[in-house]
Amino acid sequence: MKQQESSCCPIVIESQFGVKMEYIIISDLKVFGKSKGETLTKKELLQDGINIDVLISAGHLEVKSTTTKPASEGVIK
Repeated sequence: MKQQESSCCPIVIESQFGVKMEYIIISDLKVFGKSKGETLTKKELLQDGINIDVLISAGHLEVKSTTTKPASEGVIK
C-alpha cells in the first residue's frame, strides 16, 4: 500500500489488493445519521463531497483500514 503526505495528515491510496477504507466516528458529531463508535466507508463520505481530511484533523473521524482477500486467494486450481 502506498502512502502520500498531505499538509494535514497522511492519505492512504486504495490499492488493487483489496484495501477498503473505513472511518470510525470519534466525536459527538453525527455523520449520515451515525453516532460515535460507528463506521463509515470512504464511498459513503465522498458521495456527498465530504472533505475527509478536514473531519480527521478536526477530531471527528479516525482511519480504520480493513483488508479483504482477493476473490482468487484461497482457491485451489
